Amino acid sequence: MMNQNPPEIRALAFVIAAIRPAWPAKLIEESLAKSSKPFDVLADDAIDAARTPALRSPAVLATHRRPDRPLGEGTQPPPIQRCSKCGRATEHDHACRSVKPPWWPQAQAITNRYATAIRAARAVGDHATVAELAANQRTELAKVMSHA
Repeated sequence: MMNQNPPEIRALAFVIAAIRPAWPAKLIEESLAKSSKPFDVLADDAIDAARTPALRSPAVLATHRRPDRPLGEGTQPPPIQRCSKCGRATEHDHACRSVKPPWWPQAQAITNRYATAIRAARAVGDHATVAELAANQRTELAKVMSHA
């Protein structure tokens, strides 16, 4: 018979089993699956239950309520605010960067200039020339990138 619990319940059961290895994993998952709580509340309460030594059975996971959480109140964190320009989370100060560094066009031109010559040397099996061209390309790119 295939397990019908969603992956979130299985993942939470794995965490609970790590906290309380004496509890049978199958019973942990069955108890969690019986709960009608929102997942974030269930996870918070179930972890609290697993960390409470006085609770002796995984059967309490579906009904346990963390004592310091008021009734009816979820535990959803505030939504993450993102920068409209770069999309990064803005909880910490950041300075938006352009997607590509200022030296990018020049580096692309160097790469394009060497690419044709390197391909031609590879096609005829001239490995010494390929190595020399690649070394020259790396040197030029390093010089461009260091002056940025």
